[in-house]
Amino acid sequence: MMKSCGVRLGRHTMLVFFCILICLTSITPPASAIPVFARKYGTSCSTCHNNFPELNDFGWAFYKNGFKFPKDDETFVKEPPVLLGAKAQKEAFPGNAIFPGEIPGTVPVGLRYEGYAQFNSKQPLSLGVLPRVDLFAPNTFTILTAGSFGPTLSWWVDDDISVGGQNAAGGMGFAYLKANDIGHYLHLPKDTLNVRVGQFELDLPFSQAYTINPTDYDVYDEVAVAGALGTTNNPFSFSAMQRGIEFGGYPNDGNFNWSVAITNGSNNNTPCCVQSVANGPTTAQVSNGKNIFVNVFQPDRTITPRFV
Repeated sequence: MMKSCGVRLGRHTMLVFFCILICLTSITPPASAIPVFARKYGTSCSTCHNNFPELNDFGWAFYKNGFKFPKDDETFVKEPPVLLGAKAQKEAFPGNAIFPGEIPGTVPVGLRYEGYAQFNSKQPLSLGVLPRVDLFAPNTFTILTAGSFGPTLSWWVDDDISVGGQNAAGGMGFAYLKANDIGHYLHLPKDTLNVRVGQFELDLPFSQAYTINPTDYDVYDEVAVAGALGTTNNPFSFSAMQRGIEFGGYPNDGNFNWSVAITNGSNNNTPCCVQSVANGPTTAQVSNGKNIFVNVFQPDRTITPRFV
């Protein structure tokens, strides 16, 4: 009896161990932190992050400011950039001078690898034969780069170059160039007008790219399909990266936020090459029309930040 109890306890313990391990290793959000900024400023990743890739308040201020500290950025930089002109040219720009931009002092590239372990209970032979325990299952290998070209220009690009350990391309996530505080040249208040061009996540009330949740929000996956329950075919989906141009701002120290995005209308697909997008048992046809997304809100500082 004692021996039998000991065996059962071992099996239960093994099962609990693998369940915990799977929970800890299966969280694979679409975007994450990179050590480029930690090296640049000589600081811990927790300066901007709570749980990767979730951003804290300072992290959001850093992100919105074009990957620069909100104040006195040059004071905190430990790896100075390479200047592409004299600082005095800033005063003459945009008249008879070229704006003195900059490039990072080191190669701003990060690599991310995701793998996991899994435990399979007994299953019917009709589903195939799988190992009960797989101690190493490769998932995604990603290359990321981000940084700034000066006080106003910044970029972010991430690409899943291998998925499932099979050299299968997983697709590109963020790939954009952003101009911060261009309203300064129009004598507008700070951060009133920014422009972002490329492929990006919309300015949503709840971000999917910067959440620790392993699954997305179901409502973001819905698309419009013509028929008995729909009015038109439109593949636009909040969960997908969008290609287009976005105007936005957060003046008054972020106490007011606005954004207007004009997108291709085909998510991150090419309209000429993809004619439909699956939505359950039906499909939504891709058109050449453009979509306009508008978001205006005033944050409530008495509650948890909206990006969680």
